[in-house]
Amino acid sequence: MHILSERIILTELKKFGIVKEHVDIEEALDKRLGFLFFPHGLGHLLGLDVHEVGGYLPHFPPRDTKYGLKNLRTA
Repeated sequence: MHILSERIILTELKKFGIVKEHVDIEEALDKRLGFLFFPHGLGHLLGLDVHEVGGYLPHFPPRDTKYGLKNLRTA
């Protein structure tokens, strides 16, 4: 869901000319360009205690090591 969100954000930013029209969205995703516009991602939980607990449980896939994905708080 996080990658889908980045794809949508980059596509819309491209429509408005903030991301140059020659930029390939899939290549930009692979190079982690979306992180610049979406640094906290979907894993940044805010709640009553400012930052709620998130995390990776043993039965979830391992945490991604790519820049901008390795710090997401949920699997």
